[in-house]
Amino acid sequence: MKRAPVLAKDGTNVKSRTRTCASCWLPKAAHFQWIYNYLAAVVDQVNTEHYRFDVMDMQNLQVLRYRPLQKFDWHFDTFDGSDRKLTCVINLSRPEEYIGGGLRVAGDWDGVEKSTHQGSANFFPTWMKHRAVAPIWGTRWALVAWITGPQWK
Repeated sequence: MKRAPVLAKDGTNVKSRTRTCASCWLPKAAHFQWIYNYLAAVVDQVNTEHYRFDVMDMQNLQVLRYRPLQKFDWHFDTFDGSDRKLTCVINLSRPEEYIGGGLRVAGDWDGVEKSTHQGSANFFPTWMKHRAVAPIWGTRWALVAWITGPQWK
């Protein structure tokens, strides 16, 4: 796990005070294929039932660790030229392992603040502003997937 960077306007990764959590990547290697397959099936179901976006693939999964005072301020998961369409954030921690913190999505996004159960997943379009609030005690782990597709029509 290393301190998670943010993407600068010039396309480079930089450290920033807006994102202070730690992260690592799960490559699309044979020993991780099971999680990619499982998540692809869930994404297909959620997308079919709720979004109907034209999606084709998933970027490498990212594991995030939030300790007290570690957060990621308001941001978007897409940018000019990005093929990201849908974000999925899965809570990996049990509710008793941390206090406070969690995902917040701007607007009237029903239920996202109550999804503290281990394994609960939140899906939202990548253009929605969101943040990860720092826990006040304990450690919160999350798995993030970005679902990609062709340019918007």
